[in-house]
Amino acid sequence: MPSRVLRDSFLTSREVHACTPGARDRMPRYWLATAAFGCFHADTLILKGTLWMLCPDVTEAVVESDLAEYRAVGIVELWDEAGIGFDGWVWIY
Repeated sequence: MPSRVLRDSFLTSREVHACTPGARDRMPRYWLATAAFGCFHADTLILKGTLWMLCPDVTEAVVESDLAEYRAVGIVELWDEAGIGFDGWVWIY
């Protein structure tokens, strides 16, 4: 099971620092959403409601943009489970 402890490698990771400052600052909240093996369901509405329920400035579009940005720099990988479409993200960082 992956550790949910923020380590100092977060400060020196080139992948993390390839992200925009906002996406980088929001990243630890996604770690809180992970289950065993570092995975979480990539439903943007659920993530917004769970991780930013008290933050009206973080919209579903912001969450969608974050996930796309993390994927582009190689921090997450998307997989399709049982042919139902994009069902989850797997952390590869």
